[in-house]
Amino acid sequence: MSKNWNLNIKTFKVTVGLSVMLLSGCGKVKNSSSGDAATYGSNVVGSVTFKAAHPVLSKHCFSCHGGWAAYSEDDYVTNSLVERANPDNSSLYTRTRGNDVGGRQDMPIGRPDLSFDEIKALKDWILSM
Repeated sequence: MSKNWNLNIKTFKVTVGLSVMLLSGCGKVKNSSSGDAATYGSNVVGSVTFKAAHPVLSKHCFSCHGGWAAYSEDDYVTNSLVERANPDNSSLYTRTRGNDVGGRQDMPIGRPDLSFDEIKALKDWILSM
């Protein structure tokens, strides 16, 4: 009976110890996907030019095209939104660029046009691919 009692105490101590460790480790984690980019740095992975273009996409595109938020650079190519090194054949670019040249189906619909610097960030990204 003494051995069972010692085993139960050891099991209890291990269980309590693990519980304390797990509970004390909960909380905000640096570089989490909880919107802490301003505090801890961007969690966007990719080239420098993609990281520069990503805030433009976030500001102007993700409210309607939410799935794009999780896209990598390659995902934009795979989904035929961007043609590497060719902004003129990239629908993402030409649809936003249409604001300046009067193209049809300009994006973003019903929202302010992208600024020159925002369009340039998208173009620089695509050209760098």
